[in-house]
Amino acid sequence: MPNVGTRVLARTAGLMSRTLTTGRMANGASKLAGKIMPKSIWNQGAALTLAAERAGHNNYIEMMTSRVRQTHSGTLEGEFVVSGYFAFAFHFAFVTGLLFPQFMEAAVANPAGFYAKEVSSSAGIAALEAFLMVAGHMGTMARKSFVTANIAEDVEGAWNEALQGNFAQRAKFYLSFLKIPLGKFPGVMREGLSYKVEGESPLEVSATGPGSWDRTVSRLAWLASIPLIGLAIVSGELPAYVEWITRIVVPLAVIATLGQHRTGAGALKTFLADKILKDHGLEKAVKTEENFDMTEVKQQLEKGEEI
Repeated sequence: MPNVGTRVLARTAGLMSRTLTTGRMANGASKLAGKIMPKSIWNQGAALTLAAERAGHNNYIEMMTSRVRQTHSGTLEGEFVVSGYFAFAFHFAFVTGLLFPQFMEAAVANPAGFYAKEVSSSAGIAALEAFLMVAGHMGTMARKSFVTANIAEDVEGAWNEALQGNFAQRAKFYLSFLKIPLGKFPGVMREGLSYKVEGESPLEVSATGPGSWDRTVSRLAWLASIPLIGLAIVSGELPAYVEWITRIVVPLAVIATLGQHRTGAGALKTFLADKILKDHGLEKAVKTEENFDMTEVKQQLEKGEEI
């Protein structure tokens, strides 16, 4: 019977398995402890194995990945474009201004003029950032769809012609990603404020928007945002351009992070989970709707047994 320490750690490991980040931390901590602690004190993997067994899985990696794997979608929903990209960008573009004394002084000196100016400027920042995020998100997905031969045949020719041209032609084509939010780009369909790649959207395509675009923008924007926020907190008066840069990059970091985690119906998490399974040689361990074997179920039904 597992000792008290193993049972307590198993419960903790079970809670940590709910996200890939914390699950990998638990797995890594177990391996590290196994290397530095005597075997008489630390039974490496015992808590993880117990946590997996309690949840009905063969091992901890299988349990961790099964909890985050979801269905996925190649659609960027209009609801998220408005409430995720635009609304959060607007909110943080305005609130970030509170870090700067001159922002508050303007609010006290002329409230009506302040709100007219700052609300409109925050809305402008939000609209621009939402526009660029849609263009980049769907553009990278469309490119992945083309590279993996999943894009619709009727637009594949346009892609082939553009990407086989010289540098200037390719650059012009990629710049035309800016037409995506307007619904005027070959390979991306627009319905209202929702966007979808023309053609098939397997997991590797669905995960490209949040993984290749949103995640990259998020990391770069946070790298710029953190020192700017720190500078605004510890400093007094700063040039106006510092305020504007901060009010641009902080909302961008926030909405890109949201896009990374909230778009594609869990596509990026599922893609990363599948990669972990593959790295551990367990890609066939987790049954999904696509490969579920109904043979045993049918045999039981034919025999009149309860499932």
